Amino acid sequence: MNGSCAMNSMVDFDEELTRGRETYDEHVGEWWLSRANDLDHQEAYKNIVYQISTQCIDPKVIVDYACGPGYVLEHLARTYPNAKVIGIDGSKKQLDIAREKLLKFRSEDSFELIESNLPNFDLDIKADLVVFVFPNICP
Repeated sequence: MNGSCAMNSMVDFDEELTRGRETYDEHVGEWWLSRANDLDHQEAYKNIVYQISTQCIDPKVIVDYACGPGYVLEHLARTYPNAKVIGIDGSKKQLDIAREKLLKFRSEDSFELIESNLPNFDLDIKADLVVFVFPNICP
């Protein structure tokens, strides 16, 4: 694979994933960030949070599992300003982007970002709402 961020085939993607979690801070992470930033994904994230808001009233703790750069997490944090929000992802780079977004309108004590292998069934977090908007992990 060349040095570009484009993933040209499933073979490239699969090869990258065999490298382990560090690829989420490199090629796979850049690929995912380009997808997460596109208009279709942005609209989908807003719609997901809207649908959640019609069903979930006043959660105190919200977890976004595999939060990536934090778009859904940001929308949830704005929709539920009194809730503690927790983002979990395998990429430090993606979590740093999420932190920047949240710090624009929230204090650091109102959210938590956790870098972890995914899936991680050993996390011991109690939440009123857990969001999992990531298509390629099927626990």
